[in-house]
This record gives sequence, structure tokens and C-alpha cells, in this order.
Amino acid sequence: MRNLIVLAIALTSVSAAAQATADSWIGTWTLNLPKSTYGASPAPKSGVSRLVPAGAGRTRVSQDQVTAQGVERHIEVVAAFDGKDYAVPDLPGVTYAFTRVSDSMYVLIAKEKGVVTSTTLTVVSPDGNTRTSTTTAVNAEGKTVANIAVYDRQR
Repeated sequence: MRNLIVLAIALTSVSAAAQATADSWIGTWTLNLPKSTYGASPAPKSGVSRLVPAGAGRTRVSQDQVTAQGVERHIEVVAAFDGKDYAVPDLPGVTYAFTRVSDSMYVLIAKEKGVVTSTTLTVVSPDGNTRTSTTTAVNAEGKTVANIAVYDRQR
């Protein structure tokens, strides 16, 4: 009986640790402008990113931002990290496809009318306090440009 209790505790601990690790990007993140670099677009004035479980293996991903021009915008999508395209209701004709790379890394491919417009690699730091999203795109001149957005976890 004692062995069964120890085994149950061990399995519960492993399961909880695996779940916490697998969801390292879940939470609320604030854009750290001084640590970020914008080459593909003008830097926003502010940004808050939220990733929360939405049930059925999906995540609600939202971004509230004040653009460089001072315009407030909200973008939200509910998606699984399965590489499939999910429509972004706030951006007609745009889809996002999220793919889990590892416990602390995922890729987001944005498309407009089926054409890839940008690719973002997001990595959560080992301590879980920083999230770095590197977005690459091709500008109107055909040059590859990048934004590196650094976010701090809100506690």
C-alpha cells in the first residue's frame, strides 16, 4: 500500500511538472520596448500579450497594442499548437498557424489570403520570466526584415 501511495505521488508530481513545462508561454506578457528591436515595422508604443487555455487543447492568444501612430488595436485567436491555419476574426483574410517546437518554443506562421506574410519564432527563457519573439518578413523591396520583441512575464 505504501508503495502505491509513493508511486501515485511521484506520478502526480511528474505529470504536474510536465504540464507546467509544456505550457511555459501561458500567461500575461508585457512588451519590454528598451530590449526590443524593430526593423520590419515601426515600434509600437506598448503591447500586452495574453496566452490562456481555451479548452479542448486550444489556447486563446490575444495581443493588445498601441501602434506607433497611437492607434489601439486588439487581435485575438483561439488555436491549437498543431500547425493548422486558424482564422483571425479581427483581421479578415488572415490566418495564424501555431506549431509547438519544444516545451519552451513555438513558431507562428501568419498568412493573408493564403500567402505567408511573416514567420515568428517565440522562445521562453529557462527561468520562465522572458519571452522573445523574432518575426521575419519580406518588405515591399523584397528584403528580409525582422522585429525582435522581448516580453516580461506579469506576475
